[in-house]
Amino acid sequence: MQNIHGRWKNSVRLPIQLQNEIIEYFECLPIMRDSDGQQALIYQAGLDLRLQTQIPFGKPQAEFAAILVSKLISYGNLEDGRNALVAVLEVTKNYIGSDSV
Repeated sequence: MQNIHGRWKNSVRLPIQLQNEIIEYFECLPIMRDSDGQQALIYQAGLDLRLQTQIPFGKPQAEFAAILVSKLISYGNLEDGRNALVAVLEVTKNYIGSDSV
C-alpha cells in the first residue's frame, strides 16, 4: 500500500497483546519520563522528520508510550527502509541492562 507521499508504507498489524507489551516496556524506560528523554530517544532512532513532527512530546510516560506505539505502527517503514517501531526498539537496547536483553 502506498501512502500519500508515494512511497511504500508497509505498516504491520500487531496483535493487541503484543502492542500492549511494547507499551508496557516503553512505560518502564527511565528515558521516557520527560520530554527531553522522549525527544532524545526518538532522535537517536533516526525517524523521518515527517514522523517526528507527529509525536507529542511531553505527555505523561504512559500516555506517551501508547501514542508513540500507535504512531510508529501506523507509519510503517521509514524512508531508509527500516520499520519505525523496530528502529525505536533497537535504540532502547542502550537503556536497559545487558541481563535484561
